[in-house]
Amino acid sequence: MSVKTVAIIGAGMSGLTCARVLSEKMGQGVKIIVLEAYKTIGGRTRTHHFDDGSSIDLGASWIHGSEGNPMMDLATRYQVELSPLSAEDAVFEYTFDVDDFAPIPIVMDGEHLTSSRQHLIISSDADRLLRNLCMVKLNHFEGYEGAMLNQVSAKNHHLYELFPGEDRYVLGGYDIILEGQKRDVLMNSPDSVVLTGHSVDNIKKVERSGKILVSGSSMNSPFRYEVDAAVVTASLGALRSAAIKFTPQLPTEKTRVIKKRGFGLINKVFLEFTEAFWEPCGCWISYSCDNRRESATFCNLNFYGHKKNILCAFYLGQAAKEIEIESEDETTRRALDVLSMHWGEKVEKTFLRAVRTAWYSDPQALGAYSFTATDDVANDIEELARPLEWGVFFAGEATETHHFSTAHGALMSGEREATNVYQFLSKTIDHTG
Repeated sequence: MSVKTVAIIGAGMSGLTCARVLSEKMGQGVKIIVLEAYKTIGGRTRTHHFDDGSSIDLGASWIHGSEGNPMMDLATRYQVELSPLSAEDAVFEYTFDVDDFAPIPIVMDGEHLTSSRQHLIISSDADRLLRNLCMVKLNHFEGYEGAMLNQVSAKNHHLYELFPGEDRYVLGGYDIILEGQKRDVLMNSPDSVVLTGHSVDNIKKVERSGKILVSGSSMNSPFRYEVDAAVVTASLGALRSAAIKFTPQLPTEKTRVIKKRGFGLINKVFLEFTEAFWEPCGCWISYSCDNRRESATFCNLNFYGHKKNILCAFYLGQAAKEIEIESEDETTRRALDVLSMHWGEKVEKTFLRAVRTAWYSDPQALGAYSFTATDDVANDIEELARPLEWGVFFAGEATETHHFSTAHGALMSGEREATNVYQFLSKTIDHTG
């Protein structure tokens, strides 16, 4: 039996999961070439390590829903340290039951909520506590979507499904799962390779042979691979930028979905201190004001048992874009000033360092994760995931109908496309030799 060759564009959660599952199905009968533009594996699942062995995840940080979630299986398989999130800190418990209420012109829901926020801001007689509470809850909801409320579809919000059980914070770092899958790929299919710093810019059907030519560059040197199938796991932002040229061109309907599907943005600023001056405190510390850029929600990593005294500030939407324009020092100063309003000089005296993300200006990401936009229709995600008949497949969190925007959604899309690629290749395998 001849060995089949598969190119997987992207070594994030979806790409490496696809590679692992395919290697488990085909073993030495497949050569998998994983091509990652970043210098490290992980994609938007990226772990930053400190000298003392502790880590923070700059992208995905949680496993959302611990019962029946396939990510829990991988966490167990690769012995990743997890910390449970208390159900008492869940703030989105009632946002997923919109269908239980009487029908209303829901296309306007985001606008109603936006105008309600504006009313709270300008109303001089609004109760201050109620105003702050409402603003915090609205900010939390937008943070969950990675987008402003008037951009999010209430009509299609039911598509997103939650796994039951408490969320789990990944203390050991998501990269343990990624590295574990990479090892398994190379063990199951020894001829396979995972190449970082390899940016793909062209995927072309070779009419003469029926194969696929995948090409690009690495350190200014071109590369070309002729393969039997290709799996594209590039982010929705990267697909929208047309960084990869397809020949023949993508179908009109797929191009339409790529251009219009919601793709949100969240940035994090991790602040490390010599002591946890904010204790005792719960998981979340929220500060809300009229200026969105001055508002911030801080996640207390000590709550999860992190070795370091770290608060992580979350910025979303336009505010997240704006902080990328600032210098890292300016953004850090902004976050510290917010904390100083409550804890005073303790903030300055104990501050050590900061780590900031910048997903919007990252050419391989151009955003954080997908959401259902107001003009999305129910089958848009299926269209995005639909393979091309000449052997090109699509994975990634944005292609997962019910678990988009999550790391486990990316994982599930990789499993799905590994099965699809296997079935595609099985039709072309010569079983006589």
